[in-house]
Amino acid sequence: MSQKQPSILSATLLLAAAIAMSGCASGKMLRRGDALSRQGDWDAAIAQYQEVLNENPDNQEARSKLVMARTNAALFHRQEGLKQHRVGDLKRAQLELELSVRLDPTNEAAAIDLRNVSEELEDVERDRRSRRTSLEDAVESARTAASPTPMLEPRTTGAMTFDYRRATLKEIYRAMGRLAGINVLFDPDVDNEETSFFLENTPFEQALAIITLTYGHFYRVMSSNTILIAPDNQNKRRQYTTQVMRTFYLSNAQAEVVANTLRTILQARLVAEDPELNVVTIRDTPEVVELAERIIGSIDKARGEVLLDVEIFEVNRALLDQYGLSLSSFATVASVSQTDVGLALKDLGNITQQDVFITVPSLRYQFLRENTDFKLIANPQLRASDGQLSSMLVGEQRPVVSTTFNPQNTSGGDVIPISTTEYRDVGIRISATPRVHHNNQVTLQLEIEVSSVIGETGPQQLPIFSTRSLQTTLRLLEGETNLLAGLLRDDERTVLRGIPVLSSIPLLRNIFTSTEKQVSQNDIVLAITPHIIRMADIRAEDLETVYVGTEANVGGGSTGGGRGSSRGRGQNNQGDRAGGVDPVDPVDISITPAILTATVGQRFSVQINLSGSAEINNAGLRISYNAVALRFIEATEGSVLSSDGARTSFQAVGGQQGSVAIGIGRVGDGGGVLASGTLATLTFEAIAAGESDIRFASSVLRNSEGRPIPVSPSPSRVRVSGTP
Repeated sequence: MSQKQPSILSATLLLAAAIAMSGCASGKMLRRGDALSRQGDWDAAIAQYQEVLNENPDNQEARSKLVMARTNAALFHRQEGLKQHRVGDLKRAQLELELSVRLDPTNEAAAIDLRNVSEELEDVERDRRSRRTSLEDAVESARTAASPTPMLEPRTTGAMTFDYRRATLKEIYRAMGRLAGINVLFDPDVDNEETSFFLENTPFEQALAIITLTYGHFYRVMSSNTILIAPDNQNKRRQYTTQVMRTFYLSNAQAEVVANTLRTILQARLVAEDPELNVVTIRDTPEVVELAERIIGSIDKARGEVLLDVEIFEVNRALLDQYGLSLSSFATVASVSQTDVGLALKDLGNITQQDVFITVPSLRYQFLRENTDFKLIANPQLRASDGQLSSMLVGEQRPVVSTTFNPQNTSGGDVIPISTTEYRDVGIRISATPRVHHNNQVTLQLEIEVSSVIGETGPQQLPIFSTRSLQTTLRLLEGETNLLAGLLRDDERTVLRGIPVLSSIPLLRNIFTSTEKQVSQNDIVLAITPHIIRMADIRAEDLETVYVGTEANVGGGSTGGGRGSSRGRGQNNQGDRAGGVDPVDPVDISITPAILTATVGQRFSVQINLSGSAEINNAGLRISYNAVALRFIEATEGSVLSSDGARTSFQAVGGQQGSVAIGIGRVGDGGGVLASGTLATLTFEAIAAGESDIRFASSVLRNSEGRPIPVSPSPSRVRVSGTP
């Protein structure tokens, strides 16, 4: 008895110390929540009070303050929602009002505002859809249509364990089929060797793909519950693999480019394009055609567009100075009086001083200054597509005559010249090729040419052209203005006229000479401002990695056609519901808490909760978050699927590119359970200040028959501060 007393005393002291430390931590968080409340940061205060209640559920002070903070936060988010509604941001208004209603469900005014905003959003979406063309509706209908090939629908969709020892392959295939409710047929050439096969925690279709690949087989889906196993060789593939044909009417991409892409990436041989209709037709297996649809959807995108606002300033200035002594003619001319027909030889001896005339140049002193200014201001706009060359000309076209001589074109032995007239652009030519970047920046490949006529030459007065050109590449922000200058031309000419000898004497030079000075300046300044009108419609699914199978079997899987896609499966299930199966009420799936605050370096957890009356057997979720602000740590399974003691399988993969994939299901034929409770718990670490929405990128819940259950998802918002 005496030996146990020290251990009991130690445990008591440790428990008291833990309670004291917990009380200190709770008090610190409570004081922090009070400080945040005084600052009006109600969302952060809610997170602090909630943490106190998580550690001490009986803390009445924290509970009352939490109620007050939730009420004030609801009022704040309602006001924010109304503000966003006034400025026309309906989606942001809906989000703020949803937060207000979730924080205070008794706020009837917020609920009414939310309903009104949601109805406005539905009207806007309905109006947008009504503006779609019939061709767009047809393309969308074809994209969401069910697969024309049968799809395998195993009775059990969760993970299972397959353990077969010293059994033949056909026995193993049949046993696996019985587990999943699938009939198994065999090609006559399938070998039946004895072997052992073990897989744990693996879904049926994945296990079937593994065993067929391991033993050199493939399977063809004959119906929703029947498959045929055959040896995997070229002849059997050609015999059993089904093919489909699909025609894609392209809206933006060029048919030749798309066809070459399909031939290169998918190794598709039966691909034809029609450039006139901009159409691509492919015939291949359903998997390859589905991959082709995915590729075409990723590259058939409208190009981004840029509006270039160009301002052109051209200034010409000419200065002419003329001053000094100017003679009417720099020559003295002697002449003899004579008749109209000339002077006879006999009259030479009769010439007197009165018959001889001498012309002396007249003198004048001139003072002239001429100043000419010319200014051109233009503000054209140039709209260009991403990666496409666009050009503009501010100026005119001048005719240029060229003459050629063809020895074969003669007339009477003389070569007849051939004159042709061509027109050359004169003025300012701007050519631009924009490239729109994802960060709202624009790269411009610019070529600027300034040309003018500076004179004429030759008997035909052919024009003499002056050309200045500039080639450069700029990277500008959207709306940033860049000035291009330096296209300056400065000409200066000085002419000195005077009397020989006298014009060379320094003191007399300025008296007996005439000076003419011409100065001309031409300067051009261009201001270019890019404005992004639209960017390429690149979505998240366009950036995802796509499974395409192996090099020998492009398309994926060992089915050789027939599995179909999840899209087709979903469409078929919708058809089943329309055929008489009772509709299932939506299940609310939410990430809680709806709002929380964390500091850099702090770890926190959110829960994925279900609330509904439907029965659920398995779930597949993809959660997205801001990878700049948060880091995914781990995911743990909740208790909803195992609430009746059934075995479950759980798998979570995440931490890359801001997403987490979660798969969870009941093992065996345990049916379903009520969709009410915690499905999973996610743990994150705050790594940088900012905000992040933790939301469902996709959420699929299924019942025990494999049919999807409609869901109503709700996200969570995390605010990360830089200091604790």
